[in-house]
Amino acid sequence: MAIISSFFIGGIVGGLAYSQIQLYTLIIAGIVLLFGVVINYLKYRYLKLKRRYHSKKIPSNNDN
Repeated sequence: MAIISSFFIGGIVGGLAYSQIQLYTLIIAGIVLLFGVVINYLKYRYLKLKRRYHSKKIPSNNDN
């Protein structure tokens, strides 16, 4: 339901914005999408590095 309502609200806001600032609406949408891609990439890299460093086992001194 959230996807449908977001799509509907985005269509209304996009239509209103296009009637006011015309083609710049597409540039704003492109910037927002690019920002989302960059954030997802950075989050992926962070989680990958976090798993790499947490997966290394610390040797214990109980191996006598």
